Amino acid sequence: MVQSPSHETMSDANHNYERAEMTIARLKSDKIEDTLRNYEFWYSYYSKSSLDIVREVEILKCNNISIGEVQISELWQKYLFQPEPLKYPEKAGEVLRKAAEILSTMSIGEGRFSAALAIFGTVLDNAKTEEELGVAARVMAREASSLMAEKHVISSNLVTLSQEVENLKSEVDRLKLCSTTDQLTGLANRRSFDEKLLLIIEETIKTKKPLSVAFIDIDNFKQVNDQYGHDVGDGFLKIVASTIQSTFSDSVFSARNGGDEFALLMPGFDNVTAVAMVDVLRGTMDNREVRSKVTGQLYGKITISCGVSTYIHDEDIKRTLKRADNALYEAKRSGRNRVCFSV
Repeated sequence: MVQSPSHETMSDANHNYERAEMTIARLKSDKIEDTLRNYEFWYSYYSKSSLDIVREVEILKCNNISIGEVQISELWQKYLFQPEPLKYPEKAGEVLRKAAEILSTMSIGEGRFSAALAIFGTVLDNAKTEEELGVAARVMAREASSLMAEKHVISSNLVTLSQEVENLKSEVDRLKLCSTTDQLTGLANRRSFDEKLLLIIEETIKTKKPLSVAFIDIDNFKQVNDQYGHDVGDGFLKIVASTIQSTFSDSVFSARNGGDEFALLMPGFDNVTAVAMVDVLRGTMDNREVRSKVTGQLYGKITISCGVSTYIHDEDIKRTLKRADNALYEAKRSGRNRVCFSV
């Protein structure tokens, strides 16, 4: 018996249809290509399935910034992009099959030699003439020579197999690093930040030690990209990333969350210490000049805005992140090149 769809199911379907219509209408009105990425971005906004996207869009709207391909690409990469899983099961399977074939060859070769040896023993027991003994000896010598040749081939194959296993391991390690590292700056990426946050907050809850979070933006970064191009903008990002690494010890986990936003997880840092250390970073960057190595042209001076918050025990960590985000935007609103703290 076919059941009629419930009111709730029909309502959900209607809502999904409305969101899809709104998404398509938005793409048409903004004259944006109807790619899967662009559709996913605006559908996430209208369905509120990504509150980060909703927040970013509302901020852009408040600042009268039009949302085009560039903004969509950056925000999609930051909040919606999911890296492809490692695609090496086939390669691993190929290596395992080769290993099985080699081991099978070894087993067959040794089994055949054992059988020949048994026959040779029987012939020795029953041989009546030197000719019979000679024939048996020649057969045995041929089998021994054949086995030695097979052993040589097997040994060579094992060396090749060992190298392939090492190559596979290196490739998997490289892909694992790529999946957790921002390729431009060498810092951890957003995915790695999220994973590390879960581990650190678990340890923080267990030990009751303080934990602070900081978000960092490069001031007027869009102007740099627009005026000088992404290559110069990439240079700004690398300088900030390098300065973050040289300012903080290994106990501070640093990541590039996308675009010009960086994030710090600071276990063991209370609010006073965290703000002081982040301000050291800001002071180190303060008005640092960036010039062309070839022409000496001044591209601009780097300043950063920072927002800091400290985890309140028993609260949802998302609230801590939200406060740090609010503090960052307060730093921007109040003039940039400063550190703000949100309680």
